Amino acid sequence: MRWRALATDYDGTIAKDGKVSDATLASLRQLKGQGVKLVLVTGRTVRCPGNSIDNPKFFGNAGIFDLVVAEDGAVIWNPKTDAVEILGTPVPKELVSALRRRGVDPFWAGLAMISTFETQAKPMREEIARLHLDYVCQTNRNWVMFRSPRTNKGAGLRRALKLLGVSPRDTVGVGDAENDLSFLRICGRSATVGDATPKVKRSVDVVMRNAGPAGTRELIAELTRTDLGRQERQIA
Repeated sequence: MRWRALATDYDGTIAKDGKVSDATLASLRQLKGQGVKLVLVTGRTVRCPGNSIDNPKFFGNAGIFDLVVAEDGAVIWNPKTDAVEILGTPVPKELVSALRRRGVDPFWAGLAMISTFETQAKPMREEIARLHLDYVCQTNRNWVMFRSPRTNKGAGLRRALKLLGVSPRDTVGVGDAENDLSFLRICGRSATVGDATPKVKRSVDVVMRNAGPAGTRELIAELTRTDLGRQERQIA
């Protein structure tokens, strides 16, 4: 196989309603069995109850991935060794305490990213400004995520691929929402599932026919069958 790695988003791409089906896991394992590295690139947090990619009750198969780029690119987590590398600015305890005092609920504070639903964004923005935190806001459908401006999914994936010794040019990426574009743009081939946002569909090389995880399984099958063609895009 020409491609050495698959980088995939989580929610809406391999997971539906927060869960990964047995069929999707089997598809990923089949690809991994052919020597392809698997990298999960997600906005979900590490070690944050209710939103954590490393919580066995939430996702008990994280070990299938060689590395996890979590918190919208702010954290690299190795599920085999449990080693964590924080690329962004850690979330201060003062911010968490302030949001609790103001009754912001729900919100999720990871190691280097804090997020909530759009309906709760205003008080979170106000507290971030009050504490003079250098954070940027990233939207993802009905979520808002705040993190260091020097981090995003693309920067996180570059770091993860460097650790794995794989070039972005030899990587296929798949996602479904705007916060995935920064990592899809650096991949040798980019794809999206059939129910992705219009902007993502316009920005990638391949749009799958099927929606959600079924689209990712379709991509993996096509990747195995045809290698998605051998021509790659020019990457900056």
